[in-house]
Amino acid sequence: MCGWFSFPWMGATAGDLLAARTVGAWLDAAGIAHDVAVSEALADHVPDGVRWDDVPADGYTDVAVVCGPVGDAPPLTDLLTRFAGARRWALDVTMLQRRDEWDPFDAWWARDGDPAVEPRPDLALAAPGEPAPVVALVLAHDQQEYAERRHAEVHAVVRSVLSDADVAVVEVDTCFDPANATGLRTAAQVEGVLRAVDVVVTTRLHGLVLGLRNGTPVLAVDPVAGGAKVAAQAEALGWPEVLRPEEVDVASVRAALQRMLAGERDADIERCRRHGLARIEQVRAEVLDALAAEVVAGG
Repeated sequence: MCGWFSFPWMGATAGDLLAARTVGAWLDAAGIAHDVAVSEALADHVPDGVRWDDVPADGYTDVAVVCGPVGDAPPLTDLLTRFAGARRWALDVTMLQRRDEWDPFDAWWARDGDPAVEPRPDLALAAPGEPAPVVALVLAHDQQEYAERRHAEVHAVVRSVLSDADVAVVEVDTCFDPANATGLRTAAQVEGVLRAVDVVVTTRLHGLVLGLRNGTPVLAVDPVAGGAKVAAQAEALGWPEVLRPEEVDVASVRAALQRMLAGERDADIERCRRHGLARIEQVRAEVLDALAAEVVAGG
């Protein structure tokens, strides 16, 4: 099985790889042995993949080109020439030329571009597997007001764990002055992202608060030695997932992240939110009572 994922620097996309996964599932279910040709740059996406120009050309009965636009140009034509002795199939492709101009395949199932056939759904729609969880990463800047800040080492550990995990990381900046580094323009947009993700990982107090406010589990990491405002806010809300710098290492962050992804803290979110709102209501009442007392005292 080949496609644009088989050639270096050809713009292979997630959709290309998922379409190939669909065809691979069909072949597996039918008991048909096959290889997937991938470029070296995409080797991690298909760990058992092969290089099309390394394998013996006479070792395959069929070659399927899956997904993407196809036309009479290299590197696709180089591949087809090398496997000229095999049956050649075009699946889920966009035809750039009419078949009376260029027709190197024994059979076509084009997704579009064939005037004789109505467009077909792209095969990525049927790919097996689930999408990866999404993690919002909300990091504090180097807060110089704290003498014993350990932001750099804490952030390095957090980034290392996330880079090794099968998660999609979306960085979220909560600042607006200076301009938001992640292109968000309002507090509502920040909250929209934090509500949409599966987990928030943060070294910011408001990353913790806004994550829980929007129903998302939060791994809070305090970047100040001994714990400062992040740890204090976790205590105020009763949120159990907070690490201080002295507790931060790859193992502890990874274990906490797995608890979040597994939903082990989901039941705590509403409890902590309600607890926080109840305490805020107490503050509201005290503030209004104090203001009323000042009015009375002032006549």
